[in-house]
Order: sequence, then structure tokens, then C-alpha cells
Amino acid sequence: MILMFFVIGQPMMAQTSTGEIDITVVDPTGAVIPNAILAIKGAETGNVVRQLKTNNVGKATAPLLPPGTYDIPATAPGF
Repeated sequence: MILMFFVIGQPMMAQTSTGEIDITVVDPTGAVIPNAILAIKGAETGNVVRQLKTNNVGKATAPLLPPGTYDIPATAPGF
């Protein structure tokens, strides 16, 4: 099982029509999972919006996403 934590942030200085998702991928023990492959998909359409790979500390950022609801499955060797 892979657990993911999301922080959704938007700049406070001006209105914008996009957002950002900051992701940390961890295993059930809380250890980070580097090089996990993420596919950000529109929850309503199932279309892949963006593909990312976590860095060496299990983090990834998806900037400039249009407003919406997303499913973000993660895969990694051994999980």
C-alpha cells in the first residue's frame, strides 16, 4: 500500500485559474518512496492530465493544474 499526502496551495497575491498539488508518497511505515510514478487523472473523465515521478525524498509537485477533482494513483517497484 502506498500512502500519499497532498497539500494544495495557491498564491495569495492575485486571482488565478490554476492550482498546485504538492505530493509526498510514503509506505505504511511512513518511509518515503523515491521514484514513484504518479498519473494525475481527472476524476470525472479518467483522462491523464499529467505524469510525474517523485524525487529522492518521495516528493513531487504538479503546478498549473486547472480547478477540478483528481485521482492520483502511484506505482513503485516492490509495491
